[in-house]
Amino acid sequence: MLQLKFEMYNMFWQPEVHLNNFIVSSASYGGPIAIRRDEQKLVKVKGSMGQPIISIFSGSGRQIASFKIALW
Repeated sequence: MLQLKFEMYNMFWQPEVHLNNFIVSSASYGGPIAIRRDEQKLVKVKGSMGQPIISIFSGSGRQIASFKIALW
């Protein structure tokens, strides 16, 4: 059976979001996407980006929320 895939819309990722530098987890059926910087990879960080932050994006890549992870 032939399955056709087509792009419905452009993703709204911010320019500094390169998914290969993040740990990504997504919800089923096109729900929210959570990303966190992969601490195993060496990347240049700016300002407070060195702190662990989880960012939540819509299925189209538009940022919904962002929060810092509390380290104890």
